[in-house]
Amino acid sequence: MLRGQVVMAELSRIPLQQVTDANALRLFGMAAHAVGDQVRSADLLRRSEDQLRRQGKLGLLPHVLGILCRIGLDCGYWDRVAENSTEGLHITEETGQPMWTTGMLVNSSWALGLRGDTGGHCATPPRPRRPCRSAG
Repeated sequence: MLRGQVVMAELSRIPLQQVTDANALRLFGMAAHAVGDQVRSADLLRRSEDQLRRQGKLGLLPHVLGILCRIGLDCGYWDRVAENSTEGLHITEETGQPMWTTGMLVNSSWALGLRGDTGGHCATPPRPRRPCRSAG
């Protein structure tokens, strides 16, 4: 991370407690996560999650839940990973956003593995609903 210190300094200058926009909170949370500030990232992303729920904006919620899963894996909050992954999978289905499905499945399987549950949860990867096509 070439600019990690710069990002952390910039995040420190922003009055984050005054930020209430769900998307801004998500983006700041992503920036904090990218530079390894998991505590700040989790706080910002949970606030984004709360705002998205209040506003009924489910489209970005799987993305937020997915990053919170990753933070949960890093910080040892494995129960939250299972809850967030399950909900994230449900919302991706409900909102027609299968692109978030793989990340949710990986996070969930990783949490199960960390707990010692190696019952073959990753043995069969999910198949895409539609054939993939080359962009070229």
